[in-house]
Amino acid sequence: MRKILNFTLLLFSIISFAQTPGWLQTANGKIPATDANPKNLKLYEKFIKAHNDRDLNKISKMAHDSIVVELPDGGKILGKENFINVLNNWFNTSNPIWNPFFAYSMKVQGQKGEWVIAGHTLKDKPQNLDVWDLVDIYIDSKKIRRVIVYRKETKPKVAATPSMEFGGWSGSVNDSSKESVMTRELMKNYTNNTFDNAASMMADDGSFLFNSDKVSKAEWIGAAGVHHQYFDNISNSKIQAPIVTTATYDNGTVWSLTWFWWTGIGKTTGKEVQIPVHHGFRFENDKIVEAYHFFDPTLLNAEIEAATK
Repeated sequence: MRKILNFTLLLFSIISFAQTPGWLQTANGKIPATDANPKNLKLYEKFIKAHNDRDLNKISKMAHDSIVVELPDGGKILGKENFINVLNNWFNTSNPIWNPFFAYSMKVQGQKGEWVIAGHTLKDKPQNLDVWDLVDIYIDSKKIRRVIVYRKETKPKVAATPSMEFGGWSGSVNDSSKESVMTRELMKNYTNNTFDNAASMMADDGSFLFNSDKVSKAEWIGAAGVHHQYFDNISNSKIQAPIVTTATYDNGTVWSLTWFWWTGIGKTTGKEVQIPVHHGFRFENDKIVEAYHFFDPTLLNAEIEAATK
């Protein structure tokens, strides 16, 4: 009788699993997935509509503070602040339009949040973008916590033969590439006085220049600490948000390029310093192998000189 009962329970569990709408494959086997709260679909629709309406305030309210957006090219946007900055730059320079064509909400057994699996077309004429996206959206506490984007081109791209007549310096730019994300993270570490955290982004034998002065990796990291030694309230975004984009050139090189206003208040003089800055980082294998910083150091040096008199 006991064997019959055990067999019945096993058979019931197998049938129950087979009747679930879906499953997630893991290292430990398949986890059942069931239908989830239909309100998740409304959140997704409002999220997309806010994108089309360029309503960054609504997008920010729907996004989790620790949102992670995984892009089709392998890059990631980490955190709400970076996410909103990327969208702001995109909306200000182009005209993307999303058009959803399906959505389904599911719950994976054992997970706190729920998912929306959806599809939309995305067209952006200024960027010559015409794609179909499939997105996995994880919702936690009624906030969008994670977005995974899979992409299909609607029209096959015909690769043009690049011209190398002038060195192959034509190409494409992307302000949300992994190099752009890494550059923003490096800049954040600089202003937070945690620049040591950016050391892993730099090649040990890279070529790093501040104007015409070549420095080592250790000297570059150390220079950030010196700035905080003489200045308070250091910012790269007080006057305006930094412009960060990455250029992938026909000659195969990848450069992350940034323009911004550096500001800080001298600890000795109490004066605010404002300096326009441009820097370019060349990436290879997710490392900065070459860096150029261009700025006028006169005001920085004046504050340091005042402090050391």
